Amino acid sequence: MFKSFRSQLIAMLVFFLAMIQLISGTAILDTIKRDSLEQAVKRIDVTKKVFQLTLDNRSKNLSVGVSLLASDFGFKTAVATKDGATIRSSLENNALRVGADFGILLSPNGESLQSTYEMVHSSDFTHLLQNKSRRRNINGFIEVDQKAYQLVLVPVRSPNLVAWVGMAFQMGSDLAQEIKGITGLDISFSSIKQQAANEQSVGNYATTLESMNLGPILDNFIKQGVNADLTLFSDDERYLTSAVQLDLDNHWALLHLPYNSWIQNINEVTNRLIIIFSIILTLSIILSWISAKRLLKPIQTLVSKAKKIGRGEQVEIEAQAGEFGVLSRTLSGMQKRISKREEELSFQASHDNLTGLKNRNAVENFLSLNLKAKEGGVLLINIRHFKDINNMMGFENGDILLCEFAQRISKLITNQDEVARLAGDEFLIVFKSQFNEITLANIHQSLQGEFDISGSKVCLQVCMGALFFANQDDMTVNGIMRRVDISADEAKQSENGIAIYEQGQDESHRRTLSIIRDLPESLASHQLFIVYQPKVNIQDRRCHAAEALIRWIHPSLGFISPAEFIPLLERSGNIQLVTKWVIEEVCKQQSNWLREDMQIQVAINLSALDLIDLSLPTFIKSMLEKYAINASQLAFEVTESSVMEDTKTVIHVLNALKKMGFKLSIDDFGTGQSSLAYLRDLPVDEVKIDRSFVHDIDTNESNALIVNTTIQLSHSFGFSVTAEGMENIGGLSILEDYGCETIQGYYFSKPLKSDEFLNWQSSFSYSSDEWWVEKSMEK
Repeated sequence: MFKSFRSQLIAMLVFFLAMIQLISGTAILDTIKRDSLEQAVKRIDVTKKVFQLTLDNRSKNLSVGVSLLASDFGFKTAVATKDGATIRSSLENNALRVGADFGILLSPNGESLQSTYEMVHSSDFTHLLQNKSRRRNINGFIEVDQKAYQLVLVPVRSPNLVAWVGMAFQMGSDLAQEIKGITGLDISFSSIKQQAANEQSVGNYATTLESMNLGPILDNFIKQGVNADLTLFSDDERYLTSAVQLDLDNHWALLHLPYNSWIQNINEVTNRLIIIFSIILTLSIILSWISAKRLLKPIQTLVSKAKKIGRGEQVEIEAQAGEFGVLSRTLSGMQKRISKREEELSFQASHDNLTGLKNRNAVENFLSLNLKAKEGGVLLINIRHFKDINNMMGFENGDILLCEFAQRISKLITNQDEVARLAGDEFLIVFKSQFNEITLANIHQSLQGEFDISGSKVCLQVCMGALFFANQDDMTVNGIMRRVDISADEAKQSENGIAIYEQGQDESHRRTLSIIRDLPESLASHQLFIVYQPKVNIQDRRCHAAEALIRWIHPSLGFISPAEFIPLLERSGNIQLVTKWVIEEVCKQQSNWLREDMQIQVAINLSALDLIDLSLPTFIKSMLEKYAINASQLAFEVTESSVMEDTKTVIHVLNALKKMGFKLSIDDFGTGQSSLAYLRDLPVDEVKIDRSFVHDIDTNESNALIVNTTIQLSHSFGFSVTAEGMENIGGLSILEDYGCETIQGYYFSKPLKSDEFLNWQSSFSYSSDEWWVEKSMEK
């Protein structure tokens, strides 16, 4: 609703006009209501004065009639002689003559001597005779039988005051009708008395209203608290009522002004205003619609053209004047910029920003269109050591080199072929034309020539992985890209930097991916398990330690050698997951062996990634606590190459493990870089000589010399020595002569599962001497 600007503009104009009319109408009606109420209140005030004058006139007329009776000699004589019959007859005659409701004769003290109305009591007059002059007439109101009466008392003297004679008029319907006839207002006489804390009794003894109309009015007065200043509307607003208090407690005269005529006038004015405002509003809507249509036509034209521009259409925008001219010129300029931007985006979507060559998406699209070709192929090119060149020459010169390199590649292909930069220093050529080993060699030679970069001569070395379309079974874009990537990896490892994809390499690559992908599941499904290879102390001929080794039986690949999957896990970053699993499994097994009273130290291998994990000591500590074992039951082995990764962090972690009480060993000593460079700085306890030097020590004098030198050097540093790969009695004797403390190898045992190791340990420990002699005789 109101989505278009024209609708919103019309709605806004109509809304403001309606609000103005509403405010104006409300103000007019409020003024009329206020004036009507003021006139009504003034009329009630006039009626109050008329009501008071009427009462005063009645009092004066009554006083004259009563005074004649009080001065009558016969009446005075009857009062003096206490002639009750004469007094009563005189009172009745006089009341009839003046139109009073009853007559009464009182003693000077206010006691009732004679009355024509039996309900009168002496107490009804007490408030009138108090503090009143004994020489004057008394005018006032009394309550008799819960009704108000206007009373005039005149003194009877003979010559002194001998009595009071009075006449009373009820405040009743006759008086109400008389006042209504004069003023046109209804009148009610009511008594309102307090009964309890929150209760009042209401007595209505005369009214010109119907009783059904009077009840709600009295209720409103009671709720508001009756007082002479209170003027209220009835619930239906038919009457406006004001109270006049009689000179008598709890008795009121209520003046009711019919308000219907005022209400009708207000309603008529309201209806006229609604009609007038509706006509004005309707005309305004029509005029606004016509005006908006005319004014907004240029905008609608521009909106239509803008929508077409948004759909990519080219439109002609006419020049206009004023603000619409500014808008049309802006829209025209925007169309040109959008068109230019689309061209740029289209180019960027398919080209490399730096070299201007096609990008991966574009070259893969090109490749998908040429998969059925019988000749041709793809060539993936990498620049060797480009990162070092970039760091040495600077990023700006590095970018220049890439551009020069891209231009040289472009000159080596035909118009039918396509070249792209995939990322960094990686380029791909898709040959639609002939592509063979000769082409491959020529390209390799051309790209390894000199490049002149900012006056500096740079000779590049490149490695290239190639794939020929002929005889390829998986002719999909993903399959081709995966295979050429495999050949590029092979090229990086080759001496001449060239490799051609051969059938079967893809399967090897898939095996590698399967190993990396399946590791997490293998841990959960117990495909991996731990075996333990004994480490025998040849000095006391006992087995006090073992090395924990991992084995993997894959459900589809079968047995996977640790030499195959551990390097893959290290490259993929999953080795830490395996290491923590091994630590927990070994701790769990040590806890089981403790319950069987078996004491042995188990060594666990740590990788380079493990040794830069500062949280590793905390994890190991948590495992010790979880399985209730101590640090002497575990040892950790690290390789020389792992120490070289981040020496400072590695030494920090090793020191932490050393402080926790773990034995630390350098594994595969002699095969890494700078074999002795870090020995003096590492907090290790043992050196393990690699099996490549030990397995043929009895027949290879060079290896024997290396082993002997390593043992003596290690002892000079205070390290014990373990020889790995011991497989015959001859080598055992030599190692014993050299002073080697511990032997690990198939001569004693292959790696065993935990239950097999327990059985081997028991038999070896209890009969080690006999076993040693028997083993020597077998050899």
